[in-house]
Amino acid sequence: MIKAAVTGGESRSAGELLRLLINHPDVVITWVHSRRYSGAHVSDVHRGLLGETFLKFGDTMAWDGVDLLFMCEDEDGCVALEAVPRTVKIIDLTGKRMMAEDGHDFIYGLPELNRKALVRGARHVASPGAVATSVSLALLPLAKEGMLSKDVHAAVVAGDSVAAECAPTVCDGPAAEVRQVVTALQDNFASGIDITTLRMPCRGGLLAVVSMGMPSHMPVDDVRKLYEDYYSDHSFAFVSPGQVGVADVMNTNKAVMHVESANGQLIVTVAVDDLLKGGAGNAVHCMNLLFGLHERVGLILKSSGR
Repeated sequence: MIKAAVTGGESRSAGELLRLLINHPDVVITWVHSRRYSGAHVSDVHRGLLGETFLKFGDTMAWDGVDLLFMCEDEDGCVALEAVPRTVKIIDLTGKRMMAEDGHDFIYGLPELNRKALVRGARHVASPGAVATSVSLALLPLAKEGMLSKDVHAAVVAGDSVAAECAPTVCDGPAAEVRQVVTALQDNFASGIDITTLRMPCRGGLLAVVSMGMPSHMPVDDVRKLYEDYYSDHSFAFVSPGQVGVADVMNTNKAVMHVESANGQLIVTVAVDDLLKGGAGNAVHCMNLLFGLHERVGLILKSSGR
């Protein structure tokens, strides 16, 4: 069993994570840290957990026996890395360690890009947010083939959870992440990436419409086949023959995308549940890879279909 601990236990990301972990067959939650709610039941703060767990928040961190720490954002800031024993693996959901040039050893936790690195001895993982995840998934197959040569434009419509990741309308932070992802596969990519967000009045769901110049002399059917081939051995990314929407992915860890062309542009639409594939679900996916479990363990979730 994986003995997991959670900091920032009162945060929204921690709540979604706990909903997954308490039902994961290979995880035991050792403690959930929150100074503000110390002594209170987790179910008093995170709705839907009454009767599912009797865990309480605590204000201390006992590391004996802990295998994995999930770092979620909290009011007191993140726990210092120096305080975490080297024997404890870390998955960071705070968004603070996404960029490789910051001089840390955190692997960018997008399994569709870095699955091998996650399986082969990674200790520290930075789990990306929903905006960067959705736009990156729209570009990975082309970047692998070195086919990105024109500017990339993304319009992202999402629920309230994107506010922390992408507060201004133009998202410079996620755009930098996406560039890092693209250049990991296509190091000569030098064109622009711009991401604009629009918040929709709902709790969850994200739809990214990503457009770029069509690869030269390549029919859209061949481009679509390229996407299908790239994602054929990935457990949570799928190419749909028809248009996609958030109803296709809500309450799941799936990313569903549609590839089409219009007016000389390639348009890739990606739908994710921003709190799962764009958050806690992806973190659990990374955990499964770190500890040698099947990718889908604990993530076979009921789709809401609405």
